[in-house]
Amino acid sequence: MTHTQSPKLNMTVILAALIIAGGMVFLGLSLRTSGGPAGLTAEEFEKQLRAYQQKQQEAQQQDQAQRERERLARAKNVAPITPEDHVRGKANAPITLYEYSDFECPYCKKFAQVPPTILKNNPDTVNVVYRHFPLSFHDPLATQEAIAAECAAKQGGTDAFYAYHDAVFAKTRSNGKGLDVAELPKIAGTLGLNVPQFTTCLASGEFDEHIKQDIKSGSDAGVTGTPGVIVKNNKTGDVRVIPGAVPAEVVQGAIDELLQQ
Repeated sequence: MTHTQSPKLNMTVILAALIIAGGMVFLGLSLRTSGGPAGLTAEEFEKQLRAYQQKQQEAQQQDQAQRERERLARAKNVAPITPEDHVRGKANAPITLYEYSDFECPYCKKFAQVPPTILKNNPDTVNVVYRHFPLSFHDPLATQEAIAAECAAKQGGTDAFYAYHDAVFAKTRSNGKGLDVAELPKIAGTLGLNVPQFTTCLASGEFDEHIKQDIKSGSDAGVTGTPGVIVKNNKTGDVRVIPGAVPAEVVQGAIDELLQQ
């Protein structure tokens, strides 16, 4: 998964490790210099040390559990489907898969075949929404590709959007330099779109705000990297957060869990 690590989470893990290590060093020194803390035997010292380590591990686990609860709470607030979204599957499906993606992310390229598989296997229960989340270190190309997909949709609707989506992922080598920007109108031409209109759209800035709003909705829902997937039960509001290019079986497992609720 292409992502940026949370500094706060990293510091929590590092701090916990330092506390445990520091405690072990302190207690070990006490044992060697005084025959054991407060006159403890080696066996008693080992017992106290294990208890100390256990408490630190429990505290770390509790902290991680709290962070997971916070993450799910944010994901529950994922922006609902709007007319600006490109939806595959039944509009009233009980489960929605929100995919926040970057056309230049190699993991997104790998994951791109998963949503169609999910739709094929769950035709009556799942719909899919693709939202743009171009990462800064893949720009300007990632954002240009996102705008290009929107320009395709302007001419041909959802079908054209996903046809362009598939073509870009098939052609790009990823990582921000996957193809020459001059290829974008050529891709439109291969899909039967009006290339002059497409080129005008690409340069117009018409969809700049749309891309920014997609990024904001992802950030508001707790997405920090791509592909960032949120699977939501539209009746109960419960969600599953799936980071990374996981296989279809993992996504299916999340869907099955949500359908049982």
